[in-house]
Amino acid sequence: FPVGVMFGAIAWAGMPVDIGTMVTASVALGIAVDSGLHLLTWFRDALRRGDSREKAVADSLRQCGPAMCQTTAVVSLGMLMLWPTELLLISRFGWIMSALIFLSLLGNIVLLPSLLGGVLGAMLEKVVQREAASKAADVEDTELHDSHHDTDVSQHLIPVTSSSVCPAPHFITLVETVQKRNGTTGGMIDV
Repeated sequence: FPVGVMFGAIAWAGMPVDIGTMVTASVALGIAVDSGLHLLTWFRDALRRGDSREKAVADSLRQCGPAMCQTTAVVSLGMLMLWPTELLLISRFGWIMSALIFLSLLGNIVLLPSLLGGVLGAMLEKVVQREAASKAADVEDTELHDSHHDTDVSQHLIPVTSSSVCPAPHFITLVETVQKRNGTTGGMIDV
């Protein structure tokens, strides 16, 4: 969006496009994509919590909007400082970058949320629902598998002598045998 609008305006105005002007497109695209991905991540997480698309968009903007505005202000003003430079290549780079970053903010705050509230959001909502259904099926599969192969944990206990830290005798289980049963990911489990 920002690159299309900016370079369309440059072409419409009949300005020459040089290498400095072309470099701005890739730099601005990187900044725009970063902000957009943050917004999409918050949107997806809100959908996973079960929020409606409209609420997910509002929450995403509430979380990401201030940071996007601050980033845009800082970077745009920083790039705008290059505008008065005598070297034309640097001057163009500065004001075009500033304009592209501002346009990327408009795209991420106006265009992207409207897409998320509509067709794009509906597609992402279906993907999140499929992920949730797949995850639920995996959990059911694991529970079925574990119920058929119950392991007697007591045969995998290693006695540990008592110490001054823990005066009572206790046992440490072999982790591999009980990881699937209780959902742990590693380490030793006191029983």
